[in-house]
Amino acid sequence: MNKWTYSIFITYLLLGIYVLVVTMRVPLIGIGVDTTSGQPVIADFYYPDWAQQKNIEKGDILLTIDGKLAEDVRSIQRYSIVSCAKELTFIKPNGDVHSVSVKHKDIPEELYLQIIFPLFYFVLSFSVAIYLRRRSKENQLTSLLTLFLLTCSLAYISTGASGRGDLIGMFVIVIGIVLCLVLFIHFLQLYFHYLHLNWPYINTKWLYLIPLFIFCCYCVVIVVPDLKTITALINLGLFAVLVLYAIYILLTSYLRTKLAKIRLIAIAFITPFLPFLLFFVVPEILGHDPILNPELAAIFLLFIPFSFIFIQLNERLFDIEYQLSRLRYYSTLAFISTLLLTTGITILFLDQLSIVKITSVFILAFFIIVASFYIKEQLDFKYRKIIFSSTGNYVHNLYAAVNRMGKAKNQQELLDRFKYEITEKLGTTAFTITTITEDVPFTQGEVNTGNDTTHLLLHDTGEEKIV
Repeated sequence: MNKWTYSIFITYLLLGIYVLVVTMRVPLIGIGVDTTSGQPVIADFYYPDWAQQKNIEKGDILLTIDGKLAEDVRSIQRYSIVSCAKELTFIKPNGDVHSVSVKHKDIPEELYLQIIFPLFYFVLSFSVAIYLRRRSKENQLTSLLTLFLLTCSLAYISTGASGRGDLIGMFVIVIGIVLCLVLFIHFLQLYFHYLHLNWPYINTKWLYLIPLFIFCCYCVVIVVPDLKTITALINLGLFAVLVLYAIYILLTSYLRTKLAKIRLIAIAFITPFLPFLLFFVVPEILGHDPILNPELAAIFLLFIPFSFIFIQLNERLFDIEYQLSRLRYYSTLAFISTLLLTTGITILFLDQLSIVKITSVFILAFFIIVASFYIKEQLDFKYRKIIFSSTGNYVHNLYAAVNRMGKAKNQQELLDRFKYEITEKLGTTAFTITTITEDVPFTQGEVNTGNDTTHLLLHDTGEEKIV
């Protein structure tokens, strides 16, 4: 990695650590209050189960928050909400005064959705980004995909800090959710150029004005807090427009080209972003209650690093159709098994599990089962060796050769491995692999013998042929 790449990684890492520390420092409680009577009267709860457990009820009057008078807390003065706290003191209508110590472990939904899942996602995305940088060539395509992954994860992990009123966390998430989409569309534009496809869409350089516009809007919000609601709706609206625009690009491009690579990217993008758009963003824009709260809807974003690890930007020539069919097959089996397992656990522990815990069990079990299928496949390939094959060990050797060639990262490496396999299996070096531009009198995959020479057309792009 060069110095510029190191600087980007360190910047994202430091921001991620900062917003995570802000999130872990104090629990999020989200208690809505009514101040019309001059006193902060509790009116609503973000975590009603926790409130019931701590004997906090609607109509109770908040006295202090972390030792500070409730009336003096800025979030109550501006937004009539207690966003976060370590300790609360409140008085009941009968005059009894209670103190409550707030801890992350007492609010499992907050612990999982605000800390554990975002941390897991950030570490996973960072690992995938480093993997792509180390395995791929230093080019703009790899850089944009890396920035896209890191920006998505940083925006996700900043939700906790933003919800706690942290200024840096707020700017990171509001800019990040639109910047990641602009980076993705920019990546698509360069990827189309890489595939020699026409780009009949807006030049991405103009889209970078959108994050700049959002930044300016939230700078105004700092001065005029009353504009926060409309600015948030503008932010979500632009996010929705960019998601739909990216989907439009992918779908129209695939219908035009029928390329499996574009279909793979479409699946990798639509799967995580569409549920977040439909279940949270659209209802929020229309003024309705979201079908899922933002933290729960954002869980679908965990699919991004898993999906994009399959997108190769360095001319890796594996069979995409085979990879997709294998992933579909394993995912279907895993989904059915996970559904049965989760249903059984839910029935057994119906009164002890919340929807968040059930969802967590389902996601964790699903990924473990899918990973187990891939591990089993590798173990079978390594140790079984088709013991009862009538052709001895030849079939396994053939599979091993195909597997070795499938690990090639670019065209030249694939051809070098192909030469090695021919040399090993045929015991000869009397052959050449050449790239030509003129037409040949035989088709791809056809063996043609003439003038004491045998030809095989390995690859044909129309403009050049590998013989």
